[in-house]
Amino acid sequence: MGRDGLVYLHERLDTHFTSLRRSRDERAPGTPIFALEHGLAEAELMLLKAAVCAAVRSGRLPRDTWLPFVVYAAEMGYAYSGDEYWQTFEAETPSWVAYGDDGRQYVRRQFRLFSDAFGGARPSGAWAQHFSIICWPITHAVLPTDLQRYLARLLFEYRSGLTSELLHNPAELGRRLAGRAWQASSRFQNFAQNTELLGQVAAALLDGDDESSPYLLDSTLKRIVADLSQERDSRRWLRDAKVTASDVRTRGLARTPGKPTGADSRERLPATTDPELSLLRSPEGWRAFIEFPDLTTLAERLPSVHEELDRLRAIVSGVGGAPLARGRVLHPGQHIALDDWPQDGVPVIALENGSREANMLLASQCALPNGPVWLFRVREDRSAAEVRGRFVRPGRSYILVSRERLPSALPTWIEEEVLATRGAFAYGLRVPEVLDSQAVETLRATGVAAITEIGVRPAGLVAALWDGEGTAEWNAGEDPVIAVSSSQAVERCIVTIDGEPHLIAWPAGDPELFVQVDALDVGTHELRVALVSSELERPVAEGSISLMMRSPPARRSVGTFREGLLILATPIGPTLSELWDGKATVEVRGPREAQVKLILSLADRVGKTLGQHRLTTTLPVDGQRWVNLFNQIRHVDAVNRVYEQAESALIEVAHPELGSATLRCEREFSPLRWAFGRDSDGPFVRLIDNTDGSGTKIEYSTFASPDRSNPVELLTGTRGRWPAGGLLTATSATGQSSVVAPPNVHDLDDLRSIHATPRLARGTRSVDGVRRLIELAARWTTASLPADPFGAARRTAVLRAITAEIAGLIGGDHWGHIEHRLLGDHHTPSTSQLREAVGQQRYQRELALDLDHQVERLAAALPERRVASLALALRMYARSAGMRTEDPRFAEFLLRLASEPASLLTWSQDEFTAAMQRTLNSPVLLRAARFVVLRIDAIADQSSGLTFAGWAWE
Repeated sequence: MGRDGLVYLHERLDTHFTSLRRSRDERAPGTPIFALEHGLAEAELMLLKAAVCAAVRSGRLPRDTWLPFVVYAAEMGYAYSGDEYWQTFEAETPSWVAYGDDGRQYVRRQFRLFSDAFGGARPSGAWAQHFSIICWPITHAVLPTDLQRYLARLLFEYRSGLTSELLHNPAELGRRLAGRAWQASSRFQNFAQNTELLGQVAAALLDGDDESSPYLLDSTLKRIVADLSQERDSRRWLRDAKVTASDVRTRGLARTPGKPTGADSRERLPATTDPELSLLRSPEGWRAFIEFPDLTTLAERLPSVHEELDRLRAIVSGVGGAPLARGRVLHPGQHIALDDWPQDGVPVIALENGSREANMLLASQCALPNGPVWLFRVREDRSAAEVRGRFVRPGRSYILVSRERLPSALPTWIEEEVLATRGAFAYGLRVPEVLDSQAVETLRATGVAAITEIGVRPAGLVAALWDGEGTAEWNAGEDPVIAVSSSQAVERCIVTIDGEPHLIAWPAGDPELFVQVDALDVGTHELRVALVSSELERPVAEGSISLMMRSPPARRSVGTFREGLLILATPIGPTLSELWDGKATVEVRGPREAQVKLILSLADRVGKTLGQHRLTTTLPVDGQRWVNLFNQIRHVDAVNRVYEQAESALIEVAHPELGSATLRCEREFSPLRWAFGRDSDGPFVRLIDNTDGSGTKIEYSTFASPDRSNPVELLTGTRGRWPAGGLLTATSATGQSSVVAPPNVHDLDDLRSIHATPRLARGTRSVDGVRRLIELAARWTTASLPADPFGAARRTAVLRAITAEIAGLIGGDHWGHIEHRLLGDHHTPSTSQLREAVGQQRYQRELALDLDHQVERLAAALPERRVASLALALRMYARSAGMRTEDPRFAEFLLRLASEPASLLTWSQDEFTAAMQRTLNSPVLLRAARFVVLRIDAIADQSSGLTFAGWAWE
């Protein structure tokens, strides 16, 4: 293949893309075009590949006939899956490896030239900064094959949220869809960061079968649809989404133009992300609970909020103790008990160390109705649901919660009740069957209204939620039907929706009138009803109902709090590495003592199962039990030996009557990633570099000296071997990745050598000195861990040594000697020696003794539950050390510092510095916390694989 082929193809493509640009500007001005829209026939594509490969073999990359290279790279991006773009490129393009970094830079330059010449798409989002070269061919691949299933499912799940406006606004459609991409693979999440591209592709896929899309070339669109349709589920998802989109377009054309929604003119009504309050009768009285809806929809307004909700702990107004675990508020349907009634004006949810933007969004879009009173309708199951409209009906029972105590002179049908939640008062209302004027006035004085002559309720399609009085919820895309009833004769009904009135004749002789409301957008809408009779000047009766249209709920394979089985993961979508390395906490909830099957499957990038293990366990499985169970599973040969080849893991929990729940964990798509392998020469590691290839540096630290590192050389894709093992860290301008390389164990001498105690240089006793040790622990903690028991054991030894160094540095020489004995082969200190080392002063001895008495009870609790016990003990016995009040937050700091110091790096700099300085000033506090950690470690299950047994923090 000579130069003639490149010249022909370049000219052919230049003419095509110029024409496409002109056509695109006529139909969708400013919309970018993609290299995949080349319009080449199959024979021409074969010619293009041959011409490009011939040019590569010639040793010179052309400057004037570059368009075939752009199309070739985009085709490569469309076909590949996984995270090794350049390895695939090199395998398909002989001699390409000889160009090294220059070849990668050439690809990026030509794509930029394509963008300038033809208005081509430009990568955007954080991922484009991290993958500064391969983001170009992947973007111009439009929708790579391994991402098509995710988009088809996303469109299917969001179909009821489609509106005519969204279908004609790809940018906004892309933003809405990107806010729901959190359940997909990291590759798709990266793709979705370019919201304009996502919206453009989605809008094109949703166009009718007989329509020509203004956003993609017809041949390219048909190709994507054909590939996507090869899988049954994807074909069905796309078909149903297209049917819904077609219905929406038809309905949109039939709607009255400019119909006011009142969204900008009305005062904010309760949003669809507002939590729900409820009451539950307990032996102590009525206790308040808060239930969170699906907060993931907030990502449609602020894409970063989901990441913060998943990464940060949440402080809930009225809930005492430690903040909720990371990601917990992302699971809708859970009921959380309130210790105190929430204060007006205080955000219901605030993210610990969250961004100002995220917390402002939560404060405005996740709110409770202001007081001073709240009304709840009593149900038969001894619970009470909130009535947001504060309406009561004759003959029903309610609970009224008031910030202030009501006057003592109350009618007999209002009695004070016991409220177990502090900060408010509760009153039982047994509303009389017949309300006289005095009863109506009494209700009005308490802030409650009565409905006597009109009824307004949902009918037809069952509402997703109905409080029994004035608020009902539906999912977007549903058309609510409202039933209006009256005890008096009426002739007409005036129905006002968001300020727009409609006059409807009342059906003669019928007690009810049914009104269907369609085309309601996501949000809260107010429907008011006025019944009119020709014999009266004023309306016979008036009533209202709030119609809350929620965004279509995301389908959760892990289950919900309303279902029989639920998998709770922290973070909510852990990667395969996080799961394997124990950096993800998993819980399984369901009926207590129920026996379930737990199945773990590992699969390759095309979904083929590589290995699987099944076991039976009883519910519930908390974080501590999960650590023990998974540590057993990952050492099973059928799982362990295929881990390095696996691209995903599927956890399935099944019960014949309760159904099933699944959690999928996939390898993270990252700029730098280490791959591990083993051959006849022993273990090796390989660096997968998806950066621009320049400036990547590698450092190596041994297990024996974990705080000292030296630069090493390793070519991308080649196998590197370090017989002694250790930590390898690759760093580029856009990312960092570390791996624990296991030692090569041949015989007993090698086995004995790996038990050598790691040695660290003496640090400085200061906030900065301790922080440097914590950062060192974080480097070893976050490193990926191959499926090798020797590597895991050596990393545990390093982390124990770093924690011991921190404890000795702060705790003093005597405590440091204790830590040294625990690490080495010396005689292990007894419990009494540990207790005495906490301190010799009377309060120190009493503190150690009290904590020792609590050890067995504390060992049975989760680490977060141990915080309150330590805080109480410190307040009781350590007043001389400055603990004059109970401080659970500081107690948590001490326990984390003594067991998992790397976890403290998520704390704000100011809070960390203040707590660390306080610890340095009173070292006995850390000695006490370290005593608790070591005592629980000594009696807990040692097979958990944790650095310190029994200390799996959420």
